[in-house]
Amino acid sequence: MKKIFTLISLVCFAMGVSAQEVIDITSDEVKAKIDASIQNPVVISNPLFIAVTKDEKIFPAGTFSSNNYEAVTGGTTIGLKNYSWEFSTENVTVKANSTLNADSQDNTESWRYNIAAIKDDGTYNGTHALTVEGCDPKFTGYVNPKTGNPSPAYKDFYEYPAVKVTDENGNEVDKLDENGNPVSDTDGDPIHRILDPVWEPGQGDLPAKGCYYEFTCKKDGVLKIAIFLNKNLASNKLYIVDESTKDEGYKALTNDKLKIKGFRQGNLFETESDRGTTNLAEWTLTDDFLITTANISNGGTNRPFYGYVTFDVKANVTYMALTPKNQLGFFGLSFTPGGTEGINDITTDVDKNAPKYNLAGQRVDKNYKGVVIQNGKKFMNK
Repeated sequence: MKKIFTLISLVCFAMGVSAQEVIDITSDEVKAKIDASIQNPVVISNPLFIAVTKDEKIFPAGTFSSNNYEAVTGGTTIGLKNYSWEFSTENVTVKANSTLNADSQDNTESWRYNIAAIKDDGTYNGTHALTVEGCDPKFTGYVNPKTGNPSPAYKDFYEYPAVKVTDENGNEVDKLDENGNPVSDTDGDPIHRILDPVWEPGQGDLPAKGCYYEFTCKKDGVLKIAIFLNKNLASNKLYIVDESTKDEGYKALTNDKLKIKGFRQGNLFETESDRGTTNLAEWTLTDDFLITTANISNGGTNRPFYGYVTFDVKANVTYMALTPKNQLGFFGLSFTPGGTEGINDITTDVDKNAPKYNLAGQRVDKNYKGVVIQNGKKFMNK
């Protein structure tokens, strides 16, 4: 085990002494960019951004729950406010987008700082403050939006409520017609609805709105982004999209292309020792784009994740980081030109008797058939 940690530390050290470029959102230069974006949003108009006013047309009960964007007809194109900021070093550019819903009133919902306070002894105070020696950026502060999920379209409309009846168990339920559709209560007050289809990789387009981060490098190299992924980890997916896969519908990188290391808030057992070391727990991206770790069953999934996501990048190709939910926080990044991430090529001693876990984080025995995690790595157990 000591050999593994020594090799990882050497990799971090090697990256630190090469031509590494770091972007930290707590720097004055980046904060100035973010502050300027909050004060100067750009209105984006799109034929798929539609407002249907209450007076214009009220749709039947059940329109929203069907999540059928095409069912909502009429209305007029609206412009949504996008709060975008961009920052560059010599070889890497990050562009961050945060598009608010039409009913958002406060510009501070676009970007919110979560910065750790520095105590008298020079250490950081805050659950998201973690100084990882030899590796950048530090977990000392991140920025994230409050509203605006990544979506290819957006409709703002009104829907009649459903007539309510009492079932045989005394519960209040929607009254349904002979086809199983809710019966509209045309005497009720209309309900304001927002139809915001979930963006998924492979569907043939990129998000038209919402929160997402774009990374473009001038050279081939290794990109390491530091992120905050809000709970619940059992449902909050993480996508790293390679925009060069346009002809394939825009695909997200899979586990074999990523290295994920980090911790969950308030769970020190997910580091190999106390905070402040390089030995963060290794995580796996499942086939469903959920992150998990071998000991996740010790503390459940209802905790935020803080960690590094490292992957190889090609020159002049844009990569996008997003989650179907809007709260993906960003601490910063480091970029090392040339070479590859290379961790997968290191030969290390592994414990063949280490416990195995399924993708739900449940411990399994040697007879379990399917994908398992052992020693922080995922493989098929046949």
